[in-house]
Amino acid sequence: MPYNQSQDWTAEEVKYSKEKSTKNTSDNSKNSNSNTFQNDLFIEVDKFLDEYFVKKAPKVPENVKESLVIYMPVINMATIVFTIFGRLLIPLLAFILRSVFWTPWLYYIFGTGSIDGTSLLITVATVSFQIQAQPGLQSKTLLAWKFMVFAQICSGIGYILTLNLTALLFNTLWLYFIYQVKKYYKV
Repeated sequence: MPYNQSQDWTAEEVKYSKEKSTKNTSDNSKNSNSNTFQNDLFIEVDKFLDEYFVKKAPKVPENVKESLVIYMPVINMATIVFTIFGRLLIPLLAFILRSVFWTPWLYYIFGTGSIDGTSLLITVATVSFQIQAQPGLQSKTLLAWKFMVFAQICSGIGYILTLNLTALLFNTLWLYFIYQVKKYYKV
């Protein structure tokens, strides 16, 4: 059998190898700490919203919940289309209406109607979460439910930034329904 020098490790090489593996392990723990923070943040937000939308809010009847779960993929697809058009076309319509007929009540119906980079970024984030949720909604996975919650939170932030109070009200109502059907979605 020929001599293989790699089999003959010195004490320093063994120590260096252990230090290197320890360093890689600590690098992985840093990444997992970042993921843990993100998971902890979602858990805290989930607890807060669960407290108000499930425990303190009135209960939705079971037959309505079951219907919502059955039709959720269709509703989500329609919401994707309406989100794209609503975030781009309604602000344009509001701008035109305010230019022609200036009245203060239009601000309460349509919001400020700003089309800017932030609004576009929020729209893209919302639609991407909804698209990621679509396959899981059909198989009723908890991850799909979480994507729906992320999409609604992004939409809510967008409606707050554009001062669109009507859309914020409906967004909150939809988030309430999403939390009411949470128990139907499994890991």
